Amino acid sequence: MKLEIRKFEIDDISSLWELMNAFEYVPISIELHRQKYQFDEQIAQREDEYLALFAGIFEERIVGFCRLEKIKTLFIAQVGVIPEARGKGLGTTLLAVVLELARAQNVEKLYCQVDNLVVHDKKFLDKHGIKTSKRNILSKLEITNFSPVEYQLLEQQLLLKGYSFAYLADFQDTAETRENLYQLVRQSVEDDAGFDGEFETLEEFNDRIWQIYWNARDFWCFALYRSSFVALAGTRLVGVSTLWETQLTGVARNHRGLGLAQVVKMKSILNSWEYGAETIKTGNDSGNLAMIAINFKMGFVHTGDRYSLELSLQRL
Repeated sequence: MKLEIRKFEIDDISSLWELMNAFEYVPISIELHRQKYQFDEQIAQREDEYLALFAGIFEERIVGFCRLEKIKTLFIAQVGVIPEARGKGLGTTLLAVVLELARAQNVEKLYCQVDNLVVHDKKFLDKHGIKTSKRNILSKLEITNFSPVEYQLLEQQLLLKGYSFAYLADFQDTAETRENLYQLVRQSVEDDAGFDGEFETLEEFNDRIWQIYWNARDFWCFALYRSSFVALAGTRLVGVSTLWETQLTGVARNHRGLGLAQVVKMKSILNSWEYGAETIKTGNDSGNLAMIAINFKMGFVHTGDRYSLELSLQRL
């Protein structure tokens, strides 16, 4: 058996698409893969981001890949072999390529995410000392199965209590709007069971994150109490017009327990439906029991699990 390993080339994009879809819990379009992996001639040459993107070729067919990417201060590694080519040591060979490149960069730890680990995957992880640090619960909603009546009644009750609902597009891009959003997003993220680290400062938020929200302002729904943002939920298109995914859902600490998350999520789902969504997928840290319960109550169906993996190179 001989495995050829070479750098991915632009002409390999269709094979890359096939490979990536083998590891996605919902197959996605080639257009999204181009966006997700930024795989074009200009980006592929940016060695500050893509340190490696190699193809594994067996019997004249691309059957696997390995990737090493730097995002901020983290090094993200990914190794994949299509199911029918597993059990031949190809994954170990591809991982060795990544490890050699990582050591050359003096990397101390590698990170990765993978969906739906099977027995073979777990044996591979154990063999190479790769640890699972987090687990996300993946689910999806077919909008035709969604009934908003209960949440619309809840919305009416909240309106009587002084809450109101709006979209980010209803506001101007001002310093006040930015800080209002920042405070809500920060509380929501910091209190998520999967969050680990320090949240950005307001200045960093304005420089790097605000524009992401503002560019999608038609799809971010808010609950307000007086003039403050106290709950939010968003969705975004995933590759094709009928497949969408949720973004952050959160409620300010002093306003939790009233059903605000359910209402803003309901409104964001219906908003996506008006733009052509048929299916909405989501993922939540396994420790975020409240949001997982809300999702299942609203009709989301469990589709699998996503694991965050870590490999320490200090011991190697």
